[in-house]
Amino acid sequence: MKTLYALMAALVLTGCVTGSTGLRLDSLRQSDHLRTERNLPMTFPEIQMALFKHDAACGSAPVFRMKEGETSYATVTESDSADQPWNQTILFDLMWLKGTWRYDSRTRVYVYSFYSDSDVKRRIDAIFNAILEPEKCDAD
Repeated sequence: MKTLYALMAALVLTGCVTGSTGLRLDSLRQSDHLRTERNLPMTFPEIQMALFKHDAACGSAPVFRMKEGETSYATVTESDSADQPWNQTILFDLMWLKGTWRYDSRTRVYVYSFYSDSDVKRRIDAIFNAILEPEKCDAD
């Protein structure tokens, strides 16, 4: 019985250590970390196609991910967000704004980053460029 209690205590303490900061990607979605917002005259499929083109032309591309269970929400990150610490990640929150006509469709983008230095601004511009000018690589 003591062994069981010791095991349970160890599991609880392990959970406290790994989650002690409570910081993760969702921690970026605060007004303090909002770096810019804008509309893109594109639908989600058009954004995905642009990123596929960018990957084919440049060898890598930001990662588009639909929000599970939602059709109007998605995210874009520079790379797989699991590969980077949350405070180094630039998060594009996408919200599809469906208009009454096919041509009214657009996507609202909210960009979050823990930092706001010139390197982050350059990285944000690079993600927007990958979407808006998919065949143009950063080195061009």
